[in-house]
Amino acid sequence: MQPIDEPTESRDGYGGESRAAPAHRLDRSVRGPAARVVLSGEIDCDCAGVVEETLMAAVEERGVRSVVVDLSDLRFMDVRCAGVLLGARRRADQRGVAMNVAYVSGIPRRVLEILGLYDELLSS
Repeated sequence: MQPIDEPTESRDGYGGESRAAPAHRLDRSVRGPAARVVLSGEIDCDCAGVVEETLMAAVEERGVRSVVVDLSDLRFMDVRCAGVLLGARRRADQRGVAMNVAYVSGIPRRVLEILGLYDELLSS
């Protein structure tokens, strides 16, 4: 297994445009029974599918008992991606995996608060 601070999977997204920096970055790492997913940049309906795949892969990883979704470098999140986080949380609950969102601020935090998901996603 890879140490938790070294991604086992990393994806960049440019949203179909040529840019100096990608619109989003997803990193998933696993260390023993703990997985960590770092979502960076901007996530929206254009990348919701890859965000969902990354989160579900962490939740479904063999032997994983907890997943932390780190949003410390996330600048933007839309409603669809908030729903993806909730769906992953519910799947984690079904599998007996503790999943929580951490280090959320700015627009992503406000989106979760408006939708009434902030407290639910930040508790394990």
